[in-house]
Amino acid sequence: MGGVRKKKGAGTSIVTNPESRVLAVGEGFETMLTVATAHQYQINVRSYVNAGNLAKADILKSDFDKVIIYADHDKFDPIRNYRPGTHYAQQLARRLMEMGFKVEIRLPDVEKTDWADVWMSATNQLGNITNTLLTRCIQQKSDHPFLVIDQMLKEKKLL
Repeated sequence: MGGVRKKKGAGTSIVTNPESRVLAVGEGFETMLTVATAHQYQINVRSYVNAGNLAKADILKSDFDKVIIYADHDKFDPIRNYRPGTHYAQQLARRLMEMGFKVEIRLPDVEKTDWADVWMSATNQLGNITNTLLTRCIQQKSDHPFLVIDQMLKEKKLL
């Protein structure tokens, strides 16, 4: 998605929670809105316009201790010899780790999907999962709602 001026690491804040030292980042507003919903708006969430801009994300160490990168599971690009979503997420992860951040990359299992696709698929199969998901995350002390969704799908034998 092009713009009038080139973005250089600037993201759009979706959730600002001053009580949290965790930041979730990824490409695409819809994807990161899904991530914010899955985390019940308890962590900071930013959206970057594309994978290349995500790799340049301007994140201050003074504001966060941990960054969770929600990468897209893009199709392999034979010309560039990499999957763009994964490639740029790894670039960002390396840079952030050098700065002293704890970093985790989360990648959907299915090729050509992002986390919004995962959420839509799960909600279509499980119905309104928000309350159940929140309860499970609290019970399991999990900060990875999409792993909890996978467990719920397996329990219902939908995976």
